[in-house]
Amino acid sequence: MLVFLIATALADPGFVPALGGTAHLSFSASEAPLVGEWRVAAVSGLSACATPVSPCTGVPVALGAELIIVQVGEDPEAERPFRWVQVAAAGPGESVDHRQALGAALGWVPTTALTGAAWRADPDQDGEQELVLVRYEDSKSISVVVIEPGVPADKGVSVVDLGIRSDIDGPQTDATVDLTPASLAGIPLVRVNWTAQEMCGSGDSTAYASYRSTGAGKGGALRAALSHSGSGGDAPIWWATEVRFSPKSKTVTIVSSSGESNNDGTDTLNGDVVEHYVLKKGVFVKSEPKPGAKKPTGL
Repeated sequence: MLVFLIATALADPGFVPALGGTAHLSFSASEAPLVGEWRVAAVSGLSACATPVSPCTGVPVALGAELIIVQVGEDPEAERPFRWVQVAAAGPGESVDHRQALGAALGWVPTTALTGAAWRADPDQDGEQELVLVRYEDSKSISVVVIEPGVPADKGVSVVDLGIRSDIDGPQTDATVDLTPASLAGIPLVRVNWTAQEMCGSGDSTAYASYRSTGAGKGGALRAALSHSGSGGDAPIWWATEVRFSPKSKTVTIVSSSGESNNDGTDTLNGDVVEHYVLKKGVFVKSEPKPGAKKPTGL
């Protein structure tokens, strides 16, 4: 079974109060965002429009700006029905009555330009907290963004595209996101898990991103650190993945199992596929284990 990590130690629960350590992302949202929910501007060059139309020339909204939803618009013809929200700026922890906030609203923005997956964290372990965002692109691809405080945008904003994940039922458009601390993985990681669709043949998939810099106040490098399949099935066939990080040696072992369930309650098992990876410059690179190496502890 793939082990899910909920790392509240790296997250600041007060930054986005409704989410805590784990965030949910959904591209094809069928339910409206809620008035009063917090979001963060996740794209550059965003403008808040006077009316819910695009394109527009409106109030500039900086990447990483903290916003609160004060009104929700609906476009029944759109792929993402509730794609427009009216937002106001407010600081973390402030309680904003949405009726009062309407008078100070910045304007309307697309929901795809916002994210609820946002943390103040120290992914490069330089003693300074960066802003970490995870967002869906319009192409259904998921990207991780890290913003260095006090560094010009051309050097202080790093983005890595983790791509699109699909299975037999098509692109996966829902994911959970959390932060994995160095105490569990040997290095802080942003973990994205594309959740399986509730259909036969569907399975989940996971990718990790790492961020390294040369010190506080300097831009860093954001990289896709590791990617693997997860668990799923097409009855009676099933498959599963176990991830075993070893933080001291900064290695990871991924064990993939599969089989077929029999009518008598037993399973016919295929042989496990075991892959070993070692951390090099923020990326887990496939390798062969050293003779006599101890087996990593499962998380």
